[in-house]
Amino acid sequence: MTDHPSPADEPHLPAPVENDDADDELDDSLDLSGLGAGFAGLGGLDLGSLLGQAQELMEAQAAAAEQLHTGRAGGGAVTVTVTGGFDFRSVSIDPSVVDPADASMLEDLVLAALRDATSSVERSSKQALGGFGGLLGG
Repeated sequence: MTDHPSPADEPHLPAPVENDDADDELDDSLDLSGLGAGFAGLGGLDLGSLLGQAQELMEAQAAAAEQLHTGRAGGGAVTVTVTGGFDFRSVSIDPSVVDPADASMLEDLVLAALRDATSSVERSSKQALGGFGGLLGG
């Protein structure tokens, strides 16, 4: 006696369904023509406008990075010049404030001028970004 599976042991596969309407329903369910309307709830996403804003932002940042800012302390006795990109260019110290016996005063004046210059850069950067601050989460 050989071990052949009987028809009852074979897996039962469902018979194919012949339904022409099912193909039509599938085609209708894949209709993507209104896909763009799905963005209307997001305020009408306009990629062209978004790219234009990104370009304007990059130009504003580049212009702000090239601007020169001067920080002053001691009534202008100490000045520091820096770009908007924080590239420090120069330090100027009036000889009248150079007292070898009081170097700490000169150090304080230099720090105050650096802080003043840094504040100027930050204010300018915020101005240059204008309405873009919300775009960047700021």
